[in-house]
Amino acid sequence: MGADAKTAMKIEMTDAAARRIAK
Repeated sequence: MGADAKTAMKIEMTDAAARRIAK
């Protein structure tokens, strides 16, 4: 569960960064 949450957070951060770059 800990690793799963860590991965989810990493994906969320990457998605936010990608959106910022796309903008």
